Amino acid sequence: MRRIFSEYTNMSPSEYLNVVRINKACELLAHGNDSIEDISRAAGYPVLSTFLRNFRKITGLSPSAWRKQGI
Repeated sequence: MRRIFSEYTNMSPSEYLNVVRINKACELLAHGNDSIEDISRAAGYPVLSTFLRNFRKITGLSPSAWRKQGI
């Protein structure tokens, strides 16, 4: 199943889940003033440091820098 998923998405299921979660966080950052910690929890990251690491890995920016750019 994982192999088939990876063939269609070019990423592992966990990588895909992280992309989906970070996309959700980007929406929340763009359309609200919630704290970064609240957004990390809403996006499915109970541990803030994991959220910050994955956000930077996927977007190339910190959440606060992303919010400031208004992307």
